Amino acid sequence: MLEIREIGTKQNGLNLNCYELVKLMEEHPLDPMFEDCGNFIMPYKPLQWTAETKRYIGCKTFFGDFATINCRFYILTDEKTVIDKLVSAIRLNQEREDYRRLKKLMYR
Repeated sequence: MLEIREIGTKQNGLNLNCYELVKLMEEHPLDPMFEDCGNFIMPYKPLQWTAETKRYIGCKTFFGDFATINCRFYILTDEKTVIDKLVSAIRLNQEREDYRRLKKLMYR
């Protein structure tokens, strides 16, 4: 299951897909403020488990934005390949020099 609740758009106004989001993560730093909101990756936890939310059992939530471009994302998935790709892209982004500089400026 892959549910994209929010994601940035391309210049032509169409929504990005997860692989295009990963490409942006290779080119632009994420916003370090989201480390305080689950560090971009969290297990899905509804306020209450109901018949409707049970379909999200085992899902990961990916939530964040970029520091230098407007491209917020909010993605729910239990697909291993998507999870692995997004986790890897986020962690690599956090190792970027520009990300570390931004984080250092924010937490002086």
